[in-house]
Amino acid sequence: MPCRARAISALGVCTLLLLGAGCAVRQQRSGYGRTLYAWSDLSGAVRYTSYPERIPVVRLHTMRPVVPGRSAEATAALLPGARTTPDVHPAAGEAPAESAADAADAARRADLESRIAELEVAIARDQETLKILISDPDAAPELRSSQELSTIAERLPKRQAALRALREERARLADSHGP
Repeated sequence: MPCRARAISALGVCTLLLLGAGCAVRQQRSGYGRTLYAWSDLSGAVRYTSYPERIPVVRLHTMRPVVPGRSAEATAALLPGARTTPDVHPAAGEAPAESAADAADAARRADLESRIAELEVAIARDQETLKILISDPDAAPELRSSQELSTIAERLPKRQAALRALREERARLADSHGP
């Protein structure tokens, strides 16, 4: 029996060694635990890889190991030919791209226009309902008996005030940034 136990124990050790070696190979193939490198391509864009053998030979001179804690901008500044800021050029005949502030203003104006349109429709609906209730009480007896009149009487001035405020905000935004 002792011989058989040693054989099983040796087999178990061999299995564990093979499993460990397989895990190490898998980790190496996946890039786990490998050094991360930054390099710049021909257009100056910064690229990252754990596999330096995949970097084109003509760009190997730009390869540098990435230092943990160093910002991407600082890493890019060390790479020959790398851009540290985005390189955006409008196509021929196009206007230059708008800045983040301009884009935010445009989004704000679009939001204001949408909210103004919604309020204008809601106010017009309330005004039409009031017109029916006031001018022809026989035409809408169910509206007259409901709470609709008092609800509209409360809601309409608030909606009108909100609409005025939105229009004023739209005018201020237009004045501060032009058309």
